[in-house]
Amino acid sequence: MNGSRSIPVVLLIAALGAGCGTPTIRFSVTERAGTDVGDIRRVAVAPFDCDAGSIREAGRAATDLAVAQLSQGGVFEVVERSQIERILREQAMQLEGVVNDQTAVQVGNLLGVDAMVYGSVVGDHRETPSQEAHKVQVDTGQRQVVTRTGWDGQPYTTEIPVMREEIVYVNYVTVEVSVTLHARLVGVETARVLASCTEPRAFSQRVEAASRGRIPPGRQIVQDLLTQGVDAFVRQIAPHPAERRRFFPKPKGDAAAQGFEYAKRSQWSDALRMFEVTRTERPDDPTAWNAVGICHEALQHPDRAREAFQRAFELSADNRYLDNTAGLDRVVARAE
Repeated sequence: MNGSRSIPVVLLIAALGAGCGTPTIRFSVTERAGTDVGDIRRVAVAPFDCDAGSIREAGRAATDLAVAQLSQGGVFEVVERSQIERILREQAMQLEGVVNDQTAVQVGNLLGVDAMVYGSVVGDHRETPSQEAHKVQVDTGQRQVVTRTGWDGQPYTTEIPVMREEIVYVNYVTVEVSVTLHARLVGVETARVLASCTEPRAFSQRVEAASRGRIPPGRQIVQDLLTQGVDAFVRQIAPHPAERRRFFPKPKGDAAAQGFEYAKRSQWSDALRMFEVTRTERPDDPTAWNAVGICHEALQHPDRAREAFQRAFELSADNRYLDNTAGLDRVVARAE
């Protein structure tokens, strides 16, 4: 398996905007890994260490997330947790665990894997109470007669409540959760670090104490932050789905209608063939060129997609076609 390889699999396509807003299309392709990890196939995820006070359970959560995400997509074969725990027990390493590259290689050799994933989680979960004084106006129950001018310019008298200023104290709570995931992928045969990352994530929200229930439980917040960190690490070492959204006005004509139906079914080669017919029939139609560009992008032909998007802009001067080009260029830049 080559970690830098791009796999043009379209996972999702959404209907175009109908009748309102800007017509767009969403589709997801499998982008290549951020790091070329070579022909790594069989991996094991060692239990992540965590000595983080109130989020001590985050180590096990990070391990479970890493196993789950690495098992998706068929890129890696992930060793079961029970096998790793057995090896750790047999080697009397259950307390210390996999804490450096040397022990990672040692455990990896015993498991017969190509690479080991290991790491740690640090962070904290705090809830800080506070109190603030607020000035409020309170009705005294008394009334005051005042003279005012009506809409017709004539004076009239009315009663208004007499108010007084009071100080009230409001209790607040600030919930702060910080999580930093440290993860490494070590090749067992070479004892070389193939990939590593440090992914800090944080959550902070302040509400009135009476509304504390509006903030998710601490365990859920930690899980969400860890999911973000693990996802970033997995994107570094494995091909991953990435959604793209592009401006896509529907071209006119029978061939274009067929192409659109193919696109909805993620049959991009067939869609491209139909939109090419439309472009030939309507060489000055920017929507036809744009449709061709969308197909080329979905098929992982960035140069052809860029050429088609730019031609659509030249024919229309519509900056939304330039937005498609800019979006494509950002994807290409991340891959380089």
